[in-house]
Amino acid sequence: MNTIPSDITATSHDPKKVPVQSTELEFENLTETEREVLLAMLVAESDQQAIRLSPVKERQFYTLKKKLSPLTDQISTAISRKSWHVLVGSTIRAAQVMAQNLDSPSTQIRLQAAKDILNRVLGEPTKRIEQQSQITVLGIKGMDQTKIDALLNGKQHQEQDDLEVKQI
Repeated sequence: MNTIPSDITATSHDPKKVPVQSTELEFENLTETEREVLLAMLVAESDQQAIRLSPVKERQFYTLKKKLSPLTDQISTAISRKSWHVLVGSTIRAAQVMAQNLDSPSTQIRLQAAKDILNRVLGEPTKRIEQQSQITVLGIKGMDQTKIDALLNGKQHQEQDDLEVKQI
């Protein structure tokens, strides 16, 4: 008998487990139509898409959705949990592949493997971040520092010229 275990727990990236509300609804006890609607609910991105995928009209879909929602939540959680466990279980193999790449005939592959391993074990080195600023003055966009300096120098020259004109 295929039933969804009632002790399914959800895991996120946090190792703490959050209990999922259990349900007595069994997949085998569903009608073929209910199974098709359930599948549509699991794969669709929206209710409207699920309605198009399912063999029922909109009104019946929403009636069945009320009944099937606990099961879809439970199945989605079980799939996520199983996927997470598969990935966690693959970490040793992935690390071994990375380590094997250190013996690759290709210099590029060896170098990349070494960098990846060091970055994962020691953390990525600090990166220098340079910020190139641009100033918007009176709606003039994209002025870099050189243009700003030239304008400021030109303004200083203009002020000096104005002083010379006043002194005359």
